[in-house]
Amino acid sequence: MLKKRLAQNFGANLYVQFVNVIVQIGSVPLFLSYWTKERYGVWILISAIPFCLSIGEAGFATSAANEVSMAMADGNRERALRSLHTAWGFLVAISIILSAAGVICFFVVPWERWLKPSAVTIHEVRWSILLLIFFTLAGILLSIFRAVYRAAYKYARYTFVTTSGNLAEAIGMALAVIFSHSMIYAAGLMLLMRLLTFAALYLDGRTFSTDLHLGLSAFSFAELKQSWRPSVMFMAGTLGSAIYIQGLTLLVGAGLGAAAVVVFNTTRTMTRVIVQFVTMIQSSVWPEFSYLFGVGDFARARRLNELAFEVAWTASAVLAVMIFFVAPWLMPLWTHHAVRVDQTLLVILLTSAVLNGVWSVTAGLLLGTNQHQGLTLRYLMAATLSVILGALSIHRVGLYGVALAMIPCELIMLPYAISRTCHLLRQPVKELIFDSIQLRTTRHMLAEYYHHRLAKVG
Repeated sequence: MLKKRLAQNFGANLYVQFVNVIVQIGSVPLFLSYWTKERYGVWILISAIPFCLSIGEAGFATSAANEVSMAMADGNRERALRSLHTAWGFLVAISIILSAAGVICFFVVPWERWLKPSAVTIHEVRWSILLLIFFTLAGILLSIFRAVYRAAYKYARYTFVTTSGNLAEAIGMALAVIFSHSMIYAAGLMLLMRLLTFAALYLDGRTFSTDLHLGLSAFSFAELKQSWRPSVMFMAGTLGSAIYIQGLTLLVGAGLGAAAVVVFNTTRTMTRVIVQFVTMIQSSVWPEFSYLFGVGDFARARRLNELAFEVAWTASAVLAVMIFFVAPWLMPLWTHHAVRVDQTLLVILLTSAVLNGVWSVTAGLLLGTNQHQGLTLRYLMAATLSVILGALSIHRVGLYGVALAMIPCELIMLPYAISRTCHLLRQPVKELIFDSIQLRTTRHMLAEYYHHRLAKVG
């Protein structure tokens, strides 16, 4: 069953990456065909602002998904339901609070003075930000279904439904851009598609999960207090990601202008194909580590971690070489010749992406078993350091300074993630590294498959 689920998980995450690539490749030329570069830059900036509200989830949905999965694997339904209802109660409460805060910001915050939009009216900016705030909060509520689906061993199904919803959001946004050129309509259609995805997950979840359902009957303040630390540490990871990605975007916009944001974001998006591929591997093994630790199967957990690590580092290296040679031809085509490749910027961002690909796959074990506190806290500090270094260097070396500031973050995370994973699996770090260089686990699994096929033919 483990191999079958891994195959399903990988297939579902392959679909995720396919949709992400299609959206990323298609969105840039779409925006630049119907909007000016300055208007597109403003959209990137205002999209980054509500995204920061995603930290309001505080990691409760993710922590609950791990806890519910481990509890159900151990046969403890009461503990699983308590974790689910406690997380749901928290998410509903925080969403109500953040919705009220968003409405207040709509009327009070002087967006025209902060953003200084030259290609967009302030009316359009205000309404777009408000709709994107509600869009983000709907995503917070939607995240609770991860716990329901994973507990029922249906992570792949959850991934397929949510990714289809993301695709619908992108299509709605594209239609608004093409037929109305309006940011307000784009944000509004994205929100509508997300609400429809929530309804689809709710109705679908009730067809297969009779043991776990959304509600507050098993809500426990004691559970809330107990799960606070791992949940907040997940929030630290989300906040770190927001600082690392959106924070650097806002830094470039404030220091170099909207046009520079387009150059930086398109180049970084191309290089982060590496990160997306490794994230696909990490997401595929994450739920399996929850099940394996729930039943105490460390042997298979160790082998799974080795396999993921081997695939991640080899794929990162191969993709980096491919992107380096393809990018100069692809970038002008992709952006309708609005952006051309800066080789120096490309190499710096590829270096950062490869380092991320090497360490981030090991985080699947730590994240899947709620052993992530040290990892996410370090990531938050490393991401903050990157923004500080970028701010200090942006006026001296421009985009190169911001890109170079990303590398220290990856170098800080690399040794900790690997050593912490090996400690939990009771495996020497040298053994993991040397075996991975030789692709030992991959070769062993391929040999097993080959012999199995021979025996089946015979």
